[in-house]
Amino acid sequence: MVGIYCRISGNKEEGKDTSIESQEEQGKAFADKMKMDYQIYYDIGISGKAEIEERDDFNKFIKDINKGKIKHVYAIHQNRIERSPDTWRLFVASVLNSGCKWYPNGIFYDLDDTTNRALASLLSIINEMHSDLTSDAVKRAFRKNALKGKAHGIRAYGITKDEKNDLMIHHPEEIKIVKDIFKWSLEGMGVYSIAKKLNSLEIPTRYNKLGLTPVRKEANTGKEYTNATKKWWGSTISGILKKEIYKGVYVWGDLRVKLPDLAIITEEEFDKIQKNFKKNKKEKVGKKPSNNYLLNGLLFCKDCYSMYRGVIKKKSRDNSYKCKGKAAPTHICKKSRAVNIPKFETFIIHHLFLSKNLQEYLNKIEINNDEIDVLQLKVSQKIKRIKSQEKMVTRDYNLMRDPDLEYDTRLKDDYQNSKMKLSKLKEELEVIENKLNEQRDNNRLNRVNNIIDGFDLTAGFKPIQESVHKLIERIDVAYQPLEKNGIFQFLITYKGFNEKSIWRSNQQLNEYTLVGYHKSSKELADFNENEILDFYIPEVFKNYMNSSPDKKEYFQSVIDDLKSKSVSKGFEGTIQLEFGEKLDVIKLDNNCLVKFN
Repeated sequence: MVGIYCRISGNKEEGKDTSIESQEEQGKAFADKMKMDYQIYYDIGISGKAEIEERDDFNKFIKDINKGKIKHVYAIHQNRIERSPDTWRLFVASVLNSGCKWYPNGIFYDLDDTTNRALASLLSIINEMHSDLTSDAVKRAFRKNALKGKAHGIRAYGITKDEKNDLMIHHPEEIKIVKDIFKWSLEGMGVYSIAKKLNSLEIPTRYNKLGLTPVRKEANTGKEYTNATKKWWGSTISGILKKEIYKGVYVWGDLRVKLPDLAIITEEEFDKIQKNFKKNKKEKVGKKPSNNYLLNGLLFCKDCYSMYRGVIKKKSRDNSYKCKGKAAPTHICKKSRAVNIPKFETFIIHHLFLSKNLQEYLNKIEINNDEIDVLQLKVSQKIKRIKSQEKMVTRDYNLMRDPDLEYDTRLKDDYQNSKMKLSKLKEELEVIENKLNEQRDNNRLNRVNNIIDGFDLTAGFKPIQESVHKLIERIDVAYQPLEKNGIFQFLITYKGFNEKSIWRSNQQLNEYTLVGYHKSSKELADFNENEILDFYIPEVFKNYMNSSPDKKEYFQSVIDDLKSKSVSKGFEGTIQLEFGEKLDVIKLDNNCLVKFN
């Protein structure tokens, strides 16, 4: 197979047509000449000096060479492969180790020849120099424009540009809000009070106006979560109040350009606000202690769907996972309750590793071929969408580079949006492929057994955290207040399995009872609402249910829900509750809790 690599960074070489379409056409012509199948790899809008991890398709390209999937490599020029000697050395090593052949512009170039390798390495240095010279020229142009007061990149809130000359000017609507922010600050309002006021007045943030959704990456799991609320935050207000552009000074690197037409407050007023920041800043008392949270990134609230985060405050003796939906400025969560960190983390360790019941249960589950078929179909559909989106990116790029359309600012936005969609689709494909790999029986059972059998409680926080995150996909937390105290319900989803265990605990979190297992099913959508749900309750469960008035009240409400077909109440998308003949109960000894802090 021929691997055709195409890349364009955004700057065409003078007098040469290096468009993606041209590179692709020449690569296909070469493959036809060789009478071979081909696969095309695209990196659009990415520099040849970028790190390999930032070049998605180049990374995949190198992996396919190393796997032996590709035996002939085509690019119109070496500078499409790299503008960095380090990247070139990696490419050469991959080609030689896999027995691959290199065809720049369709002409065989023997990298096994010492002289050829030396000449190619010299060319790599020249490519890097060309990239550096281009970068220097761009920086000089940016600096020159900054001195003129022209805008680059994302502009400050309240600032836009004149479409005729690119000079920065006030945004007529946003600048009024900025003036109010400075006015309220000078009147003594704190940043969080200002944010709360803007939210109450329903003033749109820039994300609101652009129709974008803020994305945050969870540090422990690496997963990305969107924040659909798009509210004003104290940190946002603080950033606005510290920007010198509002006193008429544009800061670009080491440049400070005076632009008095942009000033909305005096130098004295700006300095007064900065002094207030220093005055209100808490005095540092040494390095801030870092705490270990075993389950950050895994816990979610069933009331408001926000994430639970660990909070440890020695002064208030706070030591719990709390729903972020209760925090300022949103306050959207009404029912959640904090979960004690040492108790719940100890329970999770007992459940996953010290008790072997989970391991036995997961090993008995048969592979779900239907689920694998669905995932394989999703992979196929996603690949088709990626190919279609790649064509869209190429089209938008070519339109953006058309001299007749160079002043149409919408084209650049369309191109950026197309790139973002393509990146998102590739990320989604990777997630589905990982799920497919986890669903295959041998893979998931070997993974589970190796992790559980190799667990060592004395290994320290990091290894234990990694083991927990390899087994658990997420934990949904629900809290039901009763006349006295209340009951927690935890739905634990395991990685690579459709089964989810349901645990309930008292408010003190010192005893956890396995109620049963839910199995995710598409059958829920076809559930007949007129059917009477029939189920069996073992005698041992009845005895447990009637052991106290609180338990009886709560479990009776659950049974009533089941009988009224409200199976999904609290945990949507799950059906078929199975009660075991013998309940799994984990009781904690407060003197033997696992503590990482």
